[in-house]
Amino acid sequence: MKLRPPEPDQVDVLLSLMHADLNAFAEWGFGVLAGQGTPYLPNWHIDAMNHHLALCAQGKITRLLITVPPRYLKSHCASICFPAWVMGRNPTAKLMCVSYGDRPTLEFAANTRALMRAQDYIQAFPNTALADSSTDMLRTTAGGYRMATSVTGAATGFGCDYLIVDDLTKAGATSAERKKAIEAFQTAFLSRLNNKRTGVVIVVAQRTHIDDLPGFLLSQPGWTHLDLPAITAKDAYIDIGQPRPFLRKRDSILHAAREDAETLNKIREDLGDAIFAAQYLGKRGAPQGAAFRVKWFPRYDNMYPLGRYDHRVFVIDTAFTAATTSDYSVCSIYGVWGDMSDLLHVSRERSDYEDLTKRIGGLMEEYKPSQVYIEASANGHALYDSLRKKYGAGINRVSSGGLSKEERAARVIEYLKSGKIRLPKKAPWLSEWENEVFSFPSSMYDDQVDALVYFAWRAKIGFRNCAAIEWVRTPPPGRLFSY
Repeated sequence: MKLRPPEPDQVDVLLSLMHADLNAFAEWGFGVLAGQGTPYLPNWHIDAMNHHLALCAQGKITRLLITVPPRYLKSHCASICFPAWVMGRNPTAKLMCVSYGDRPTLEFAANTRALMRAQDYIQAFPNTALADSSTDMLRTTAGGYRMATSVTGAATGFGCDYLIVDDLTKAGATSAERKKAIEAFQTAFLSRLNNKRTGVVIVVAQRTHIDDLPGFLLSQPGWTHLDLPAITAKDAYIDIGQPRPFLRKRDSILHAAREDAETLNKIREDLGDAIFAAQYLGKRGAPQGAAFRVKWFPRYDNMYPLGRYDHRVFVIDTAFTAATTSDYSVCSIYGVWGDMSDLLHVSRERSDYEDLTKRIGGLMEEYKPSQVYIEASANGHALYDSLRKKYGAGINRVSSGGLSKEERAARVIEYLKSGKIRLPKKAPWLSEWENEVFSFPSSMYDDQVDALVYFAWRAKIGFRNCAAIEWVRTPPPGRLFSY
């Protein structure tokens, strides 16, 4: 049967909806790009993504993170339709769209161009017209643009009102690639906002690792997080732009019409539990190949009074500067009782030497450690000299002894398996500590791992015969430890 063309009033309604509603625009855009052979499968999660993106266009959200499994229309909504819709309503808007490589970046740009050249678009947005432009730079005649670049591409010289980041690293990225992507996001792309206060940043991504860009952003304040795992672990209310939020029940599947339970189980079998947990469930569990396991570390409810510990031990690993691209300076504090130890506190910050000495000085007075071990690198030399001069014996330098991080970790695996180091059940620093330790050796940073490995090596030997700080008199200098 041949379909009749829509009536004129129906066309007017469609054009009005396209202009007013991003969700309707995204559905129309899917039909334009996918063609008649591919059906559009509506679902509440698409409503949720488009509603949150529309709030960004209204300025009600300025920092948005959407985490969703691959192939669930995140790029269609955020990188393709949203720029076209925003420029249609405001042809002077400037958008910068970033992805991990040139191929997806240019493909998204080409699709946005296709939408903006469609006859329906031209009628729905009569004030917006494309000027002559290149593939990676779609310009409007009013001076707006959609600039496309990649994590390795250039952004210098261009500003934007909207920064859209779509999967800045691909699945299987190395630790160095993840770190490079976060550094590029912080230094190269965030600085492109024309107005740092009102400029909008949108990050859409599948989770690939606990140290990926979404993992970094979740540790930063001010971000609205729309989390859409393939299977949810708990009941959740999701804002989809309706008077009532959508209630997603525990263990429910994100979009059964697209990937049902059987399909997801097959994907899990193909990818393996660890990769499936990251990409499809958004879980920050230890990846395959991690050196340490959660089950090796018992938990405690509350730390003992400091006086009940036989030893209070600081392990300090320092960096050189407070720059956002530098490593962290870490101070891990342990309480030792018999042959057991409790991790009491972790201080982890990027600090210059002056701030580092103040921070460590405050912790010294609070915990009154019996022994302090400082890695002989970066600012560690100067910190050792300062603390040694003030506290005397019990302040010790340590070195790697020429061993790699992996070799040092291997020497304490059996000790850690014995369960002699306990972690608190709750602590503000615990999540970052677990993220780093339980993904080593593929974790982006390993300062907290260094501190754990050294403490485990030292605890295995014991502290009974170690010189201790006496808070009244100053003993003579000690020796250099290596591990």
